[in-house]
Amino acid sequence: MSEVVLASASEKQKWIAKYFQEYVRDSRFMPYMSNADLNKGGIILTRYELQEEAGKTINIPFIGRLTGSGVTGAEILDGAEEELTNYNMPISIDWRRNAVRVPKSTSFKTEINLLNAGRDALVTWEAEKLRDDIIKGMLAMVTDANGTTVNLDASTTGNRNAYAAANKDRLLFGAANSNWSATWATAIGNVDTAADKCTAAAMSLAKRLGGEAASVWL
Repeated sequence: MSEVVLASASEKQKWIAKYFQEYVRDSRFMPYMSNADLNKGGIILTRYELQEEAGKTINIPFIGRLTGSGVTGAEILDGAEEELTNYNMPISIDWRRNAVRVPKSTSFKTEINLLNAGRDALVTWEAEKLRDDIIKGMLAMVTDANGTTVNLDASTTGNRNAYAAANKDRLLFGAANSNWSATWATAIGNVDTAADKCTAAAMSLAKRLGGEAASVWL
């Protein structure tokens, strides 16, 4: 007795229009980003001054605190004024672009909205780039009195040694202050895999050392 064998081309298939994407965790930096008042914003300041207008650089002024003793009582203030420390931080901007090309001949063949899929993928791409830029920025080191910075992966031995020597009070290598050295390679070499793991005690030490301004190397 013979039975019907259905040709594979005649087997029904169902394609759903909703697509799945790789899971990307929300940025842990988002709670610390703010475009609020410069003195009340988050740790990471976002600015949009040149989003709708032409320009190359956003200049952010910084006014330092007063540290003088001042005068008391009937002492004469005239001539005892204090200089107002001020600096400028120029932020240069540039375009960063990426794209997904979807020919009409390709989109016609599927129920998936490939343009929407490409748009979602580009949003994720930029979010990951921003996250990586923030991490690189946190690893950057100041190389001169003008505040010029260089990323760690692009720094020279001289850059790293100068940065370590000038920031003993802000750098924690491993879990102990004694790991510090003015020679960067020596300080990194003092970090071992046993005593210098990331622990609550090490993080507490980093917090006491420099609070938000500290750099930790574990």
